[in-house]
Amino acid sequence: MREEAVMNMSAAMKNKISSNVDELMAKYDKGSRYRVLSGAQGKIVSALLFCFTVFQLYYGIRGGIDAQIARSIHLAFGLTAVFFLYPTSSKMDKYSLHPLDCILGILAGACCLYVVVFFEDIVMRQGLINGMDMIVGGIAVLLVLEAARRMIGLPMVVISLGFILYALLGRSIPGALGHRGVSLEGLVQHLFYTTEGIMGLPIQVSSTFIFIFLLFGAYLEKTGMGEFFIDLANSVAGSSPGGPAKVAVISSACMGTLSGSSVANVVGTGSFTIPMMKRLGYKGEFAGAVEATASTGGQLMPPIMGAAAFLLAEITGTPYSKVILAAAIPAVLYYLGVFIGVHFEAKKLGLKGLPKEEIPKFSTVMKTRGQLIIPIFVVIGLLSSGWSPIYAALGAVASTIVCAAIKKETRLSFMDIIQGMVAGAKSALTVIAACACAGIITGVVTKTGLGLKVGSILVGIANGNLILTLFFTMITSLILGIGVPTTANYVITSTIAAPAILLITDAAGVPVVPVLAAHLFVFYFGIIADVTPPVCLAAVAAAGVAKSEPMETGMQATRLAIGAFLIPYMFVISPDLIMINPGPTVISSIITAIIGICCVSIGLTGFFKAKMNVIERILFIIAGLLFAVGAYTNMLFLAVIFLNIAVGIAQELKAKKLVDELSILNRPGVCVRRGAKDIQIELDEVVKDDLMVLQSGNQICNDAVVVEGMLEVNESLLTGESDAVVKEAGSELYSGSSVISGKAYAKVTHVGNENYATKLANEVKKEKRVASELLGSMNKVTRFTSMLIVPLGVILFFEAFLLRQAPMREAVVSSAAALLGMLPKGLVLLISISLATGVVRLAKMKILVQNIYSLETLAHVDTLCLDKTGTITNGKLTVDTVMEIGAGLLGKALPQGEPEKLVQSYLAASDDNNATFQALKEAFGGQAFYTPTHKIPFSSKRKWGCISFAETVSVFVGAPEKLMGKLPGELEQKLEEGCRVIIVGYVPMQWEDEAALPEEIQPLYGVVLEDTIRENTRETLDFFHREGVDVKVISGDHVKTVSMIAKRAGLHRWKDAVDLSTLGEDIDYEQICQQYAVFARVTPGQKKELVCALKRQGHQVAMTGDGVNDLLALREADCSIAVADGSDASRQIAQVVLLDSDFTNLPQVVMEGRKVVNNVTRTASVFFIKTIYSVLVSVICLLANIPFPFIPIQITVLDAAIEGYPSFLTTRKIRGRFLKTALSNALPFALTVTAMVAVTSIIAPFTVEQRQTVMYFLLIFISMAAVVKSCIPFNGLRTFICITMVIGTFGGLAILPSLFEIGAVTAGMGKYLLAGGSLSAICLLLLLGTRGVLGRKRLSEAEAVR
Repeated sequence: MREEAVMNMSAAMKNKISSNVDELMAKYDKGSRYRVLSGAQGKIVSALLFCFTVFQLYYGIRGGIDAQIARSIHLAFGLTAVFFLYPTSSKMDKYSLHPLDCILGILAGACCLYVVVFFEDIVMRQGLINGMDMIVGGIAVLLVLEAARRMIGLPMVVISLGFILYALLGRSIPGALGHRGVSLEGLVQHLFYTTEGIMGLPIQVSSTFIFIFLLFGAYLEKTGMGEFFIDLANSVAGSSPGGPAKVAVISSACMGTLSGSSVANVVGTGSFTIPMMKRLGYKGEFAGAVEATASTGGQLMPPIMGAAAFLLAEITGTPYSKVILAAAIPAVLYYLGVFIGVHFEAKKLGLKGLPKEEIPKFSTVMKTRGQLIIPIFVVIGLLSSGWSPIYAALGAVASTIVCAAIKKETRLSFMDIIQGMVAGAKSALTVIAACACAGIITGVVTKTGLGLKVGSILVGIANGNLILTLFFTMITSLILGIGVPTTANYVITSTIAAPAILLITDAAGVPVVPVLAAHLFVFYFGIIADVTPPVCLAAVAAAGVAKSEPMETGMQATRLAIGAFLIPYMFVISPDLIMINPGPTVISSIITAIIGICCVSIGLTGFFKAKMNVIERILFIIAGLLFAVGAYTNMLFLAVIFLNIAVGIAQELKAKKLVDELSILNRPGVCVRRGAKDIQIELDEVVKDDLMVLQSGNQICNDAVVVEGMLEVNESLLTGESDAVVKEAGSELYSGSSVISGKAYAKVTHVGNENYATKLANEVKKEKRVASELLGSMNKVTRFTSMLIVPLGVILFFEAFLLRQAPMREAVVSSAAALLGMLPKGLVLLISISLATGVVRLAKMKILVQNIYSLETLAHVDTLCLDKTGTITNGKLTVDTVMEIGAGLLGKALPQGEPEKLVQSYLAASDDNNATFQALKEAFGGQAFYTPTHKIPFSSKRKWGCISFAETVSVFVGAPEKLMGKLPGELEQKLEEGCRVIIVGYVPMQWEDEAALPEEIQPLYGVVLEDTIRENTRETLDFFHREGVDVKVISGDHVKTVSMIAKRAGLHRWKDAVDLSTLGEDIDYEQICQQYAVFARVTPGQKKELVCALKRQGHQVAMTGDGVNDLLALREADCSIAVADGSDASRQIAQVVLLDSDFTNLPQVVMEGRKVVNNVTRTASVFFIKTIYSVLVSVICLLANIPFPFIPIQITVLDAAIEGYPSFLTTRKIRGRFLKTALSNALPFALTVTAMVAVTSIIAPFTVEQRQTVMYFLLIFISMAAVVKSCIPFNGLRTFICITMVIGTFGGLAILPSLFEIGAVTAGMGKYLLAGGSLSAICLLLLLGTRGVLGRKRLSEAEAVR
């Protein structure tokens, strides 16, 4: 039942979409802009098309008609139908024939039939034409151009007219392109009355193979083959990551073999697949690019490759069966590249497959329409058995009708068969117009010899170099293919571009490139023009379906189709890929091509198991190119990359496991009422309509509506506004906000992805970019190398290939070695592993680092803002003293025990649950003697709360300065000692004004609360003082309380205190940040302003907090730290959470961060040595026109044994900024290497191989010296590392010298190595000494400034 529902739903969706397909086809495909005729006119045109098909079937089966006569009849039918069906202008009526078009159609048919009627006379005249021949021929040429304009578009007509003018004006054209010229009569005769022009090879193929195969495609479409392909692809790949994109690739590949038109395929299958891709999460540009790339490649996919493939077979004289065999492996490689790009793009975006309920079952699809695939195998079988393509196509047509009859759903009625014949003829019209117009071009080329002329020019420009000739031919094919259908496109490129490749011959005069390979080369690039900007017809059509930006869609399509730009070069260099004389190496060639395409596709996508940085992406692309030229031994660096990725993933998984375990402790729970009980459950257990119990400090994790009670809510994480929002019954609560005060029951309205916070995740958490110096520095290095590496790599390649005439393999290997040297490959991994290791170590100490880069940020912090309660103190308040104050209002005393009843009633009715009220409830108890009528919750902004009772009395609880004028001396003394004082008072009236207080409040009690300072707080503050970190205490308490707590905690500047409530509205935050260290009576908004002011002054600010009132400041700080005992909201937004709630662990976090930063900074210098000298040596090689002295595998040895191994195992503190320090440490060694290479290249009296060996050994010596220097002073581990580094490196070179291309060291080379090593050591000592002197000078200048 599910399968039937899916099929029905799929059919319904297709019916809904199909209404737009015709409109889209008409917009982007001129061949689809035909008239829709009805009545007598429709019957006449349908009869014409039916007769056309009958003639083609008769000719195909019986033959027996002279070829030129058959072509003329074929063209007569085609041109007549074109003028009948396609209006002159899009503004003309599409539902009736126009008299002009009737006249032109009849005239076109008559001109073509003129050849049939007077065929013998024309033949007898032996190339001479009379006046009538001239008139008819001229009109025919013009009508062919007009038909092409209507069917194909203006570009093809303009190109054809350009060729006609070239033929007529040959004498006036200077240079190599000039010729003796052709008369108008001679041109008309050649174009229309011979088999070398309009009636030439393109129309011949159209009148035989192409028409029957298009008829085959029409019947397949009639049986629902397109829907079958989509359903089949859905059942196979729909559930995998990025399923719809893979469905598009598979279905478009299958459909493209039938339609032969990129645009038609894009609109046909794209109307289904593109909306599916966008719904899954792909951007419109990428979705359109996938469809355009897959649809365009359909013409490269056997067994039916479109009309152009039949032309290719005829032009090259290759049996069609061999053409499809030759195209098979390149087509698979093309789609493999596209498939990999789609797969890893989906993995990068985290996209899933289609829902199970939307995927048809494979067995159901095959059971319903599986028989429709039989005709495809019939075609393959007949062609493989030696049948001609035309008989194979006829057999396929017959088998389609028979196979469709097996099932009722696909069975064709008699009228369906007739309509199929009409549809087949109609689908052939575009090809006929294109072939006829292309015949004009081929006629001019054969008449003037233009093909050989252009070929000679291209070969001359390339100086006979095969790769350059291929490159220029590629550019020519792409240009000629702009805006031209595939069939005409191939005709043009095969006559203009392909001869250039065939002109390159060996010593015996035999072309070095097989004819089939040369034509497949231009065939590929002519087709890929459909997705190559700026025109990219297929991509533009896909953008129309996807409603995306066309040029960006084209760029994405080019990236996905990158295989099509590499594969033609591969099969030209290795013809066994297209099964030309395949030998024992064919398997290795295929494997090499597959790996090369995979590497390039992965590099361009930027994802492999994890998101890759620019350096890793470039490395994959380099690997792909090395595979393409068969430089297998130089691929060892890939093993290093994979090992790096594996180690990095393993380390991050270990860190993630520990962090996830700790995150469970940090995850906010939710209190819900179920079955008259309040229970605590996990967040993911909340269901819709649950009744949440919310109170002060809770984070609101789900959207809800208040049912009962009142809350003051902080929505600053959503809105940025710090003011509390009152929520009463009926008010909506949004996930991501938090409760300041009050208590309420709220009904859950949304869960999971439906929550407001989930939909606006960036707004909820306000996740800011961490100011990471390591990350920023690596981004700078990456940007620099990525900008430099591409142009420098291209220049190095062409320098080797053109100037030094190096073979392709040698040029690629030499360029790759230079580029590999420039990339600090392991440095990014070193940073991430070092940070992950630090996170693991802190996790074991119950410190949760929620953002890995915050570890580094905290290491750079120079200002630490501490909240008092819950941070310096343990936040567990206790009542120290309760003091009764005064008599009743106006001197009238309250009855005995009445004050206590009022306090207890307040506490019983209060929904406030912070540490202060918990302490009050413990001291007074909470018994409801009176009935509450109105509540004003206590808030940190107001500093007071109020509850009114039915007995016309209102009780207030709040700060002394809010509720009393002058405090009694004893309470003042307690404030001086650092205690917190709370006043309880009342007024004999109802009070509901939340913004103001009564003029006179009668105090009842003064309550003294004491907070315990955490153990080791003094030592912690002393640590930060020694490390130069300025500590500031920010609190909402009374200034005397905060100041005395700071004194007792050991803060050096405890006297520099200020009460912000006394400074008014216009506060100069920059000034008070410099002047004071203790800030009291601070509102949440003021906390945020203090942090922002410190950041504006250039400080790196860390902020600790535990309450909702700290959220704004935590969000703005460079590093936010929360304690586990704090509110849910503060823990969720913080980057570091102290799970044992002890801020005295902060020194451990700082030291761990500094350890990581110092280790990375020190070891980075070793990586940068290679980057610097590779750039400098590359420049020297370019200027001196010499090869880069090392090969990739030699660079890999340095990466693994000298850079990677020691760097990941040593640690030592250094000082200074990361990038500057690392580069300055690396520069002396890099300059020494550069000098050594330059000198050795000039003066060393050795062969090239010996010179490279000497330079490599000196390079190893200098690189090892850098590692040894970084290990001083030695300890056991560092000594072990240095010894094993030397033994491992030289041991590997001794065991496998041929692998690393190291020559034997002669006595002369040994002496040179000793001398070179000594001079290098002296050079290093001089450079390092100079750097040390300059460093000490800068340090003394900096000290003088201070």
